[in-house]
Amino acid sequence: MVVVSSAVSFRVLWVQIGGRAYVVSARPESIAQPRQEITSKLATESCHRLHQAKKRREHFSANHRLCQKTDGKDKVMTASAPVFLDVDGSNIAVRQVAGAAPGIVWLGGYKSDMLGTKAEALSAWTSREGRAYLRYDYSGHGESGGDFADGTISKWLAESLAVFRRFSKGKQILVGSSMGAWIALRMVQELRKAGDTGVAGLVLLAPAPDFTVELIEPVLTKAQKRDLSKKGFFEEPSDYSDEPYIYTRALIEDGRANRVMTGPIDTHCPVHILQGLADPDVPSGHALKLAALLPADDVTLSLIPDGDHRLSRPEDLDMLERAVGDMVQRVA
Repeated sequence: MVVVSSAVSFRVLWVQIGGRAYVVSARPESIAQPRQEITSKLATESCHRLHQAKKRREHFSANHRLCQKTDGKDKVMTASAPVFLDVDGSNIAVRQVAGAAPGIVWLGGYKSDMLGTKAEALSAWTSREGRAYLRYDYSGHGESGGDFADGTISKWLAESLAVFRRFSKGKQILVGSSMGAWIALRMVQELRKAGDTGVAGLVLLAPAPDFTVELIEPVLTKAQKRDLSKKGFFEEPSDYSDEPYIYTRALIEDGRANRVMTGPIDTHCPVHILQGLADPDVPSGHALKLAALLPADDVTLSLIPDGDHRLSRPEDLDMLERAVGDMVQRVA
């Protein structure tokens, strides 16, 4: 049994663990119940869906393993050349494919880029589905210009908004991975302030909103604090690259100004969260906390027992495609 601790009510919250799904009571009076037991178990996936999942995994194995190693990551060599958008002096690399609405917008993670495994898997899926697809690299990432060390949440948010406003048309589903989930949530806030209702749904993978405040600052060592004070940054070895991760004082200070997990979050759209229970970087409790802060939205939380932070195995990509496909059906 899974227990969600929350001081707020959910209109709808589905939790999926492996092949089973559970639902939280959506009664308004549940706001007075800080511990909500997930009690209504749904049936396991049908044989038809399992067969389709197997076919998608076979498709991935056959078509997505022609890779090259770049900065320690596998890259699928299928993408066309990007176009560039100047945003405050940084050339932001953008790839766009026209198609049906709602379109899919990919937002990558910290030091990730738009040619990673998940982004390319979505490219193949949207191509098969005939659906519009937009992706880009933040400044200092991938094919975009700029220095990575100059990046902050505010800077990458501004670039994301500029790309969204320039290249998207009609309803869109934002798919954010790790830090990309934070950017996606901030985008919804800023777009709503401007009267833009173009975001129709969110799919968030291993979401890391407020990670600088919630996950980095509380565990800073004395040496790291000293480096931040004297050098303006500290370095950490990366499990995903030969190069270390760099965390700057500007990034951390700016992160405090972009926090979203300080109270209820109203996205005005359905949200699907995918979280690995074996994630060494973003604990599952962070995803549960995020779900608890979405009181007014339809929220699905899929917990993957052996899923890590990258969620890039064939079975993870299959779940991603199904989550995005289900979101399309919900908002179309």
